[in-house]
Amino acid sequence: MNPITISEVGPRDGLQSVETVMSTVDKMIWIEAEYRAGVREIEVGSFVSPTILPQMADTAVVVGGARRFEDLVVAVLVPNVRGCEAAIEAGAHKISIPLSLSETHSQKNVRQEIQQMLSEISACQKLVDQLPLGERPYFEVGLSTAFGCTIEGLVEEGFVIEMAPECWIWVSPRWVYRIQPAWVIPPILND
Repeated sequence: MNPITISEVGPRDGLQSVETVMSTVDKMIWIEAEYRAGVREIEVGSFVSPTILPQMADTAVVVGGARRFEDLVVAVLVPNVRGCEAAIEAGAHKISIPLSLSETHSQKNVRQEIQQMLSEISACQKLVDQLPLGERPYFEVGLSTAFGCTIEGLVEEGFVIEMAPECWIWVSPRWVYRIQPAWVIPPILND
């Protein structure tokens, strides 16, 4: 039987859309509680501009604090190569970058077209590949809005199938990509 990895994303995804900024100490208490409960992979933050998401301004510090937990995969989200550089510098074990399969969502989420994001993904992979093998973080691409977009609606299945191998070219074999729903159920699935 193949193992299943559960990756907790609350410290990033749960906090990025709330107005209140949780203190670094409280984030570390949360991460420690998750770790003590047996969670072994936690997405602790995102390396984005603090002017856009002040909730994530302390991500480098949180990564450093979370690295003290033995066998914990400290994961982060990055929107671009600058974020990837910061994640590597902070010592993240795993770096995820979103690739929205909806052009409108991509523009609103990372302010780049899909083709521009493919270039960012390639640049991030090159950064990761420059590190010595034993020091490389895992790198993955999250295919966002693959099952539908809250803005555009249904995303063409053929486009999703076409884009998945595009990511495979750049991403190391250990982590390929994950499919992320956009919290929308296409009408065809409601029947």
